[in-house]
Amino acid sequence: MQNSSDFDARVTSLGFAWVGQSRDFELVQLARTYNQLTTSVGGVRRGTIGASDYTVLQSVVVPSSLGDVEFSVRNDVHGVPGFPHTTLDLALVTGNTFSGGKPTDGLAKDGVRHEIAFKGVLPVAVAAAHIEELLNDAYLRFRNVGPTGNESDTGIFVNLLPRVSCP
Repeated sequence: MQNSSDFDARVTSLGFAWVGQSRDFELVQLARTYNQLTTSVGGVRRGTIGASDYTVLQSVVVPSSLGDVEFSVRNDVHGVPGFPHTTLDLALVTGNTFSGGKPTDGLAKDGVRHEIAFKGVLPVAVAAAHIEELLNDAYLRFRNVGPTGNESDTGIFVNLLPRVSCP
């Protein structure tokens, strides 16, 4: 995730609303990198991660140029501002809810890509999807929006790039 917003908008939540039954999401700290945990098969990265490859966390701290940001995980979240009928299977939040979170506690614009890992059971159709398709169901909550910082907004991920396979 990378915040490239105008002004001083902060990302206070990130959530996913996948079609189908998903459950049991937890934040994890990986013991090895993604490339070490997977192999390239026909141009597509595949792999299986075992219990020795991660540690379960209650929250994760993301270092930022304006201070550390702490995210925790919530499952089965209702109440997405602007999308009243959306239920998020998984949300990473800086507060107690997707719409909450203190604006100053969110991820500020800093030009750095931040990685957060989680594990859980995805719906079958989603589990077989490419990463671009997984992100099509992502929602971001922004606080401290606008020139005065008094507004908030919810964004939806839209993939504008063609599908590519990573070697």
